[in-house]
Amino acid sequence: IEKEVLVEKEVLVEKKVYVNKNDDFVLNTALISQLEISKREMEVLGSVAQGYSNQEIATAIFVSLSTVKTHLQNLFEKLDVKRRAQAVEKARKLNLIP
Repeated sequence: IEKEVLVEKEVLVEKKVYVNKNDDFVLNTALISQLEISKREMEVLGSVAQGYSNQEIATAIFVSLSTVKTHLQNLFEKLDVKRRAQAVEKARKLNLIP
């Protein structure tokens, strides 16, 4: 009779992760004006960058889900992107968010 022996094996994976230091972040107010990004759109963009869902953002800033989606569509157009992740990435590169 053969017995199957299971051996537990622990594997540690190391990976370099690069993190931007926000100590030297300077908000690009000129570009915000140039792109005509509203204060509310900036608030929504910051919340998206922090990982909040549309519904969570709507609840936090006391607007409807539809209004949050409208703000996001406006941001996508102004930043010339198609998705949330692209908007956050581009906004960080442009110093619109830390």
